[in-house]
Amino acid sequence: MTTVEALTAQFEALGVSDPQSWAKSQIKEGIDQIGRATVLRAMADMVTESSARSSVGSPHVSEAVRAAAERIDASGVAWDDVELLVKSEIWEAFFDMLAMLAGSREIAVNPGEVNFGLFRTDEYGEQPSEDINMLHESWREVACSVLGRDVVEY
Repeated sequence: MTTVEALTAQFEALGVSDPQSWAKSQIKEGIDQIGRATVLRAMADMVTESSARSSVGSPHVSEAVRAAAERIDASGVAWDDVELLVKSEIWEAFFDMLAMLAGSREIAVNPGEVNFGLFRTDEYGEQPSEDINMLHESWREVACSVLGRDVVEY
């Protein structure tokens, strides 16, 4: 069995606020909090690594986006301000996606009545364990710890 101290060290490495609380919750409630925090940290890192300005040079970006970038350049708006807005929008989109995975957000177009889930698997991608659920409930806390209060309030 994993000790509170060992789990706390893992949560500290993930950068979550109050790592000991996460560790105690995992042990007391039997919730895979380390799985939840790991997914949320990876998502927060994706937001951190996103860059509105550098994505404009991507071959997958449309001409409309390139034209919008040129208008931003011409307007004198600071790219740091644009980055902040983009990161906030990505945060919101991830929140909605996490709520959808938890069944808390209706899927508008779902003719096959598909359900989604997120599961921890073994190193071979097999043997799914219990689902890692309700991530949207902790997304704000983890994102705030990683992205800072400029992007999201907690």
